[in-house]
Amino acid sequence: RMPGRQIVLAVDNSPAARAALEWTLRNFMDREDDVLHVVHCFAPLKPVVGALVSYHPSAAEQDDWAKRQGVIIQEFCHAAKEANPKIQLKTHLVSADPRDGLLEVAERINAECIVVGSRGQGVVARVLLGSVSTHLVHSSRRPVVIVHADGKA
Repeated sequence: RMPGRQIVLAVDNSPAARAALEWTLRNFMDREDDVLHVVHCFAPLKPVVGALVSYHPSAAEQDDWAKRQGVIIQEFCHAAKEANPKIQLKTHLVSADPRDGLLEVAERINAECIVVGSRGQGVVARVLLGSVSTHLVHSSRRPVVIVHADGKA
């Protein structure tokens, strides 16, 4: 009997991330020992220094910001449990660029694959901003599934 698969699901507030969850539940989580790793990467609050304003986030503000990011993960876990009450979930709230954070979690848990939603940026935006999914496809040693907001992978 093979051990369960470790599946990484990248989540954020986008419709594509919700489509990615639905796709993952339909296509992967069919063995009871599969584990879905719900990963949300976020940037810490940054200081703002200008001519008229100077703002340095306090530890309490950073903490509050991280807690609010955690709510995103909880919403996805709740939706996953509603769809599949027996699902095994692990959560990872990572203060890092998603391009680095997702790869790091996938390596650490020896993930079968990484599932990520695509925001459907145009070519110019992708080149200028650097899409997370494009980076993962080029950098990951594991398969990457990109799910569009319409649910097509």
